[in-house]
Amino acid sequence: MLKTSSAQANAVKRFLRFTAKYLQKEIFRIVAASVTSGKVTKVTTPYGRQPRSHRASARPQTGHRAPPVPAQNVYNQLMLDPVPGQNTDPPTSPQTAQLPSAPVTDFHIGDEFGTARRNLPPAGIVAICIAAVAIILGIFAFTERPKPQGTGAIDFVTAAEVSGQDMILAAITITLRNTTDKPLWIHTLKAELKTADGQTFEDKAASVVDLDRYFQAFPALKESAEPPLAPETKLLAGTAKKGTIIVGFKVTKEAFDHRTSLTVAVQPYDQVLPVILK
Repeated sequence: MLKTSSAQANAVKRFLRFTAKYLQKEIFRIVAASVTSGKVTKVTTPYGRQPRSHRASARPQTGHRAPPVPAQNVYNQLMLDPVPGQNTDPPTSPQTAQLPSAPVTDFHIGDEFGTARRNLPPAGIVAICIAAVAIILGIFAFTERPKPQGTGAIDFVTAAEVSGQDMILAAITITLRNTTDKPLWIHTLKAELKTADGQTFEDKAASVVDLDRYFQAFPALKESAEPPLAPETKLLAGTAKKGTIIVGFKVTKEAFDHRTSLTVAVQPYDQVLPVILK
């Protein structure tokens, strides 16, 4: 029983001794591998290792353990003597060279950058651009403005007073010309009277079916009358049409005869401006 315990103790001692030697070797290898160029690394020979020189004495073959070898300093790079006149300072890399200092800008953290003064161009440039756009729009509006689709004139006017009503009936003969390259359809006809005292009167043309009755009641209206010119009349491109309309105004015949102006407005379909006849 005593022999078995001694054998186990010896086995444990041998295992621990082997483990210690292995760890020393690994630590020495790691330190030696960490050597970098340009530096001197001091490496201490692990305890119990054989010297590196081939002249070192061999381990005795006896069963006694060899005496421990004192630690030695081993260097992995020789230190050369400096050459006279040679610059031993490390070179300065371009990254570490001193860069020229940037100009200092006047920055105020309290300034607001979302204002028109910060975001818009100078006022002079804005004014010039607005003026140029206004001129272009004005030229376009002038050239593309609506124009009357025809021309014409008032050829003859006859008036008859309606007794007891301070009213007159006027038969107006007009000539209407279509000056465009497309047909003209008459929508409405309206007469406007301006008297000497500045008053203005308007009236639409009477219905065509009532003209014969007016002519019978007031024969003076039939003088120099033409066939009635009614709404929905069509004028082809480049043609002219002559006709008579009858309107009434709440004025005396004397005020009508001393009128300032008398016009007839012919409003075609699909047109903005009427054709004014004088």
